[in-house]
Amino acid sequence: MAMKKRLLAVLLGGIMLIGSMAGCTNGNEPANTTDPTQTADAGAEATPELVTEAELTTLQVFSMTSNTSGLQDKSYWADILKDKLGVQVELLPTGDEADAKLSALMASRSLPDLVVFNDNITYVTNAIEAGLIINLDEHQDALPNVFANAANALQLMRDKASNGTDAAYGVPTGVTDQVNGVGEAGGPYLRWDLYTQLGMPQFQEIEDYLPVLADMLALEPTNPAGQTNYGMTIFDDWDGNVSWPVRMITEMYGVTQDGLGFMERNHANNTMTSIYDDASYFKRAIKFYYSANQMGLMDPDLITDGWDDYVEKVNAGRSMFQLLSWTSWAYETEETRNTMRSYKGTWFDSAKVILGAPTYTGGANGNSWYSISSTSKNTDKALAFLDFMYSYDGLWELAWGEQGVAWDMGADGPYRTATGWDMKNNNLPFENGGTIGEGLNVINAYGIPWSAVNPTYGRRMDELDWVKTEDAPADYAVDVDWSEKMNARDGVDYLIQNNMYTTPPYAPALPSFPDDLQAIVDQLSAENKVSTYKMIVAADDAEFDALWADLVNTAQSLGADEVNAWVEENYNANLAEGAKYMQ
Repeated sequence: MAMKKRLLAVLLGGIMLIGSMAGCTNGNEPANTTDPTQTADAGAEATPELVTEAELTTLQVFSMTSNTSGLQDKSYWADILKDKLGVQVELLPTGDEADAKLSALMASRSLPDLVVFNDNITYVTNAIEAGLIINLDEHQDALPNVFANAANALQLMRDKASNGTDAAYGVPTGVTDQVNGVGEAGGPYLRWDLYTQLGMPQFQEIEDYLPVLADMLALEPTNPAGQTNYGMTIFDDWDGNVSWPVRMITEMYGVTQDGLGFMERNHANNTMTSIYDDASYFKRAIKFYYSANQMGLMDPDLITDGWDDYVEKVNAGRSMFQLLSWTSWAYETEETRNTMRSYKGTWFDSAKVILGAPTYTGGANGNSWYSISSTSKNTDKALAFLDFMYSYDGLWELAWGEQGVAWDMGADGPYRTATGWDMKNNNLPFENGGTIGEGLNVINAYGIPWSAVNPTYGRRMDELDWVKTEDAPADYAVDVDWSEKMNARDGVDYLIQNNMYTTPPYAPALPSFPDDLQAIVDQLSAENKVSTYKMIVAADDAEFDALWADLVNTAQSLGADEVNAWVEENYNANLAEGAKYMQ
């Protein structure tokens, strides 16, 4: 099970970070406007002048987030670093033993020019105590982009990772004050061909989907292979404190439970309540699946199916309803998209789908921090490179190459060129080496996420809102039809236009549960899972109500209220703590 989760995390990372850069945009050519939730400019951009030097400076980088090593000297992005900064990058090997290798480097006091620390902030504080990294506050003049575009992230380092010095010895990556909606949003997603055949019935609440799913099954009770179709199929591999399919329904209303013990927070109205409250969205979501099962809409294997079973059934087109757009990735083909048999977003009127919160203190690309070695003999060049990694224009160029090759600018904004589409469609490199996006993916640590709007161009770095030209391949029929009928470019655009989204407030992560409370969490999480699936397949309302009452009584006897009191106190404290980094 753990291996499946790790595999999925890798797939997701690839979809969001690589696929979004190289993927085809859909919808009509966008107007020359920016997303209303995104700021126009995060700070003054400082782009380095061209540098000509007889000899290049080689900067050694130990990046715990990188998946490669060696001298990076033969690619379009290596040429950019040479021309703009007079540097080339040599990545030291990290791999599976990155922690041990970093510890050895620190013990020998031989850190390379730059280090990308991953996840464990203790590394940074230990390096400060040992005098191994420099105080970035003393080099503000050399870091205009870092201080303009990552000010709150620097403040977090002063407050939380300065070893009592109140100075910034590192700067987190993935910093933005913009909403992080990447690609499509949370569901529901329905088989578009069948939904449109039914006249596109409208939904007020999640429960309104059930009769429509029944009508869809009446239109197509079996798949082309003769296998039985279902209104929906689910799996339990990702269950946590609450079951994953239940959590996906609650999040359509802007309500999260993940990481909150047995509390749920409604981000749409900033309230918290116990999941065991009779009016909780937790109970409502379970009741939704119970009602679906009573109507014969649920896959009868819902208790035993895991991720692999789910993928097999979705690949065969046997489910009418998807919780997320990407869970049907293996089913979607050129044929399904051009015959309208794809899954497309169809949100209910009261939806408040959660879009990613701004990562004011970093983390949009994963938790990592840049620091510069105190023993570096190339401090000036290391500072210049670090600043380039927090430059909107610098990152754009590292991702896409120089203007006029894979991309260019028109009157209405940036667009992928004919060469750029050829590179995508045939997996071709630049003439001087490297594929689109490689300039960020190799080091895999960049100051601003690809989803951020570049203030110079007014568009995102990941191409999702770029202008579409005649060189682009034709849109799939289902995407054209969906965009015309929904009057939106994509799911995120639709949700924003119709005020059907919410963004969680910024709050640092909760501390770990004390041991006594963790024991309660573990025991009650297991009980939640068993009881949830029992309630979904309950014979009737009386059995459902009895099972719910038993779960509530068990939760109270095990100490759920004690866990929730701790969660509420710490979450509210974290909200207050986080507020100062949102200025």
